[in-house]
Amino acid sequence: MGRSKAWLKRGDRPLLIHVLQVLTPYRPFVVVAGAQGRCLPSLPNDVGRVDDPPHATDGGPIVGLVAGLKRLSELGVDRAYLTSCDAAYLTFEHAQRMLEGLSDKPHVDALMPVSQVGGRSCRHALASAVRVEPLLGRLNTFFDGGGRRLQAAFEGLELQEIRAEELCDPRVLLPCNTPEQWAEARLKLGT
Repeated sequence: MGRSKAWLKRGDRPLLIHVLQVLTPYRPFVVVAGAQGRCLPSLPNDVGRVDDPPHATDGGPIVGLVAGLKRLSELGVDRAYLTSCDAAYLTFEHAQRMLEGLSDKPHVDALMPVSQVGGRSCRHALASAVRVEPLLGRLNTFFDGGGRRLQAAFEGLELQEIRAEELCDPRVLLPCNTPEQWAEARLKLGT
């Protein structure tokens, strides 16, 4: 992208702040994880921040998830919705339905959307509802064993996939990883 996606503007505010405002009903149990020393927009007082540990700077998103899930575990949170700072299309309804769907399935560890991209299935870990303890245990084991690919970290968990068409707004799965995707999102969202 050429710059930090957390600082991209959605309307008059940084994209990370937009995501946090969508999730306002879940605060104070919202945790932002990031690389140590990374400058982020000012977080609301009731949002926690955790930094990746210094010994794991090359671990990718798994390191942030471990740090965030550990904090949620310490807070006694059972279920969590996973997202990213560039979730331009995120809606409260999506997060709520994913968490409610997981609570209705006591033997499922994660509820994960799946879309078809170019004829193949694409799992969306950062649009999922998860049980904190099972995923935290799995991620710790996976990372310690050298694993770095986020989707592979979910293998071994009781996972239920949800087709994109079954979501209240399948656009929540659209990526914003390139300047072109961000420009398209801005047009679609009218920002």
